[in-house]
Amino acid sequence: MVVNEIYTGAGSSVTMIPERDFKISENFGTTKGSKELLATTASQTTLTWSTAGDVLVPNIYRGCMAKLDRYDANGATQNHSQTLMIESNTSTTLVFSQALDSTGSFWYECTILAFGTPMYAEPATSNKHNLLADNWLGLVTTFTPPSVDAEMKQLNLALGGTRNFGYQFKGAETVGEASIDVSLNNGSWLYYALGKKTYSHTPGGSNTLNASLQNGSSYGVTSSGSDIYRVEDGEILPPFTATDDSATKVTSITVSNDGVGIPFAASQALSFSGGGGTGAAATYTLTKNKHTIDCTTESGTNYDGKWIKIEAAAASTVKYVFWFDIDNAGASVPGHGVSGSTDVEVTTISSDDAAGTVATELATIINAQTGLTATADGAQITVESTSGGKLGAITQAGSPPLTVAQLVVGGEIESVTISNSGSGYSSAPTIANVTGDTAATFTAVLGSSAKADYKEITAAVTYDIAEDNSGNLPSFSLEVSNEKGSIADGDYFVDADKQKVMARIFTGCQVNSLTLNFEEGQEVTSSISAISKKAHDAETNYVPRRKIRTTTGLQNYSSTVEDNNPYMYSDGTIKIYGQTMARIKSGSVTISNNITPHRYIGNYDRTMASAHTAAQRTYEISLNLLITDQAIWDELRNQNETDSSVGLIEIEFAKSATDKITLKFDNYLTTSVDIPFPDDKGALEVALTAQARTLNSCTYQGKWIILG
Repeated sequence: MVVNEIYTGAGSSVTMIPERDFKISENFGTTKGSKELLATTASQTTLTWSTAGDVLVPNIYRGCMAKLDRYDANGATQNHSQTLMIESNTSTTLVFSQALDSTGSFWYECTILAFGTPMYAEPATSNKHNLLADNWLGLVTTFTPPSVDAEMKQLNLALGGTRNFGYQFKGAETVGEASIDVSLNNGSWLYYALGKKTYSHTPGGSNTLNASLQNGSSYGVTSSGSDIYRVEDGEILPPFTATDDSATKVTSITVSNDGVGIPFAASQALSFSGGGGTGAAATYTLTKNKHTIDCTTESGTNYDGKWIKIEAAAASTVKYVFWFDIDNAGASVPGHGVSGSTDVEVTTISSDDAAGTVATELATIINAQTGLTATADGAQITVESTSGGKLGAITQAGSPPLTVAQLVVGGEIESVTISNSGSGYSSAPTIANVTGDTAATFTAVLGSSAKADYKEITAAVTYDIAEDNSGNLPSFSLEVSNEKGSIADGDYFVDADKQKVMARIFTGCQVNSLTLNFEEGQEVTSSISAISKKAHDAETNYVPRRKIRTTTGLQNYSSTVEDNNPYMYSDGTIKIYGQTMARIKSGSVTISNNITPHRYIGNYDRTMASAHTAAQRTYEISLNLLITDQAIWDELRNQNETDSSVGLIEIEFAKSATDKITLKFDNYLTTSVDIPFPDDKGALEVALTAQARTLNSCTYQGKWIILG
């Protein structure tokens, strides 16, 4: 019987739950105008909604922060905004400690902020509840869940009669650190250790968040993305409506002044600065000089020895002087006084040629020159520079047989193209003026991506991972569940007595330290230490892992075996001091964040921390290697740090061209070099330690989807 069966390690599982800001009102709200909003009840301290079944896990969001934007009954006017801590939640309510308003006539847009906020998911079993807890942790070798320690308060009460304490109670609970050791097969842990990411991918089809939702698939913008969305049970997670939550990218550029006389430039790129974000890029195009040239009939003397100067835009302006040698009679170049010219002889026009023939022959010769295009229509030639930019006027010899009219003045801004919207902008970045006779000026406009911009991810994603210096690292939750043998799917949930299934959710986990280890003959391994905000005991009717009970069904577990395999020592290359080190036997890279938990007054629960703050970040690189000279000893004695002028520390592990991790460190000091004296007369295996001050770059390319 299950009642008498003991829990064993065979039924133990741990998976990840992403934590992200999510606008809960988008999925559960009532339509008011163009907004999905929630109503208040219970003296206006509670936001409430109704659904077909349980959705939120009770009290999972207790102690989380929520941003509340207040609207009128028509959803038209936002007239108040505040951020409050959630005191408790049921499956269909969020409760706060204060009234949101005094009348109950307002409606609210509610965004639960990321820290300690595991992503909910639609119920996998009717009338039960679960989280998006089916995310594979990778090739875990050992896992130690966070410990929970309660501070003991013991008092004597100033009363005699016994040597025992007279009273005791529990103070604050402290949740320890989770320890995860993995054989490394993806680079996602680097994101959680460093804090920021942007990504790009090449979609393999036409599916978007706006059409053709595919359950189990993830969707992202094709370049400079920061958020990835997932679809399960026909729902977009986290909730997404017309656009994503915030205007943090450059979606348009206004040309405030299109300038005058701007010269051609080989790189017509706009320069962005400020705004708090990164990655925005755009180019401009300039108007092209365009003229008409009306020709006359050749009369024997009106063309011969005459010339016309036409300029073309290039890295430097090209000045073509076309001069006429009628009947190819061997005339000499006429004096035209144009300095730096390229002289082009026109020999294909004959005496008495009609105006149309003259136009055709002259257009053919003009069109053959680099930087110009020309077409003839009857007796009229239309000539245009192939590149935009300021050019000098067309000039001719005295008493010219040609009539010139300008159609377009070159060197004004014609258009602007955004090649990369960037991400993370809190305000519009400044765009540098483009100089000319009159400078062109621009204004960047921030906006959000629409559903149609998010394409289904079908191949490798390239992540650019960077340092977050705010002190707030991305967080995640860990679901630790235990089940007894032979539990049917219909009974796979936490029962009232927890005699079949039990589960705990550790929320607000942040990577305190991350170590990558590599050793000859072995796979690359990683040790992760993650500090946790809260240990939540799952209540009755909680369904672990969204009822995904096999490894192959978990998110990020690939049907392609090679994707799941770890990186191997043989896949690696390491450079230091500007050279590739070929005789490294083992080594490690450690990133430390020195996170400190805080507890604030009004936390509503003694069992959780209020916040985590990341402090001094450090990088340590340790290598064990064989040496051929004393270069690394010289670096130890060097008093100055080594920077990119000498060579970065570069570490790369690659399973394939589309699955690799690359780390580059700058500004490093060699802090120890241990050269042994071996008794066995064997090779000198030297231990080197370097401390890097800055991360130059970190990239991960692979199929692993990072939802955080």
